[in-house]
Amino acid sequence: RVIQVYGGVVHMDFHKSIMDAPPANAGKYTPLSSSQLPPLRLLVAQAPSDSGRVHSDLRQRYDNGDADVHAAMKEVAGLADDGRALLTSSSSSSSSSSW
Repeated sequence: RVIQVYGGVVHMDFHKSIMDAPPANAGKYTPLSSSQLPPLRLLVAQAPSDSGRVHSDLRQRYDNGDADVHAAMKEVAGLADDGRALLTSSSSSSSSSSW
């Protein structure tokens, strides 16, 4: 829903220090320019599975301290931070060759 509200590319930061600060559980949302994105492709599965079934207990597993979930979330957060850095760096303003 964040993307619909902001209407474009948004970096969402959910680091613990941000999530613990008021307002609680809000995260930090930073709009980014879509003009710096490389060419994108959309992949669609011919036989999609029910993602709700896969993701339904993810928050509970995270809250319970599941090491696999925490490791995966940390990896995804790092990728998001790397992407934001590329989009906001001066080197990416001239072309998308960094991608």
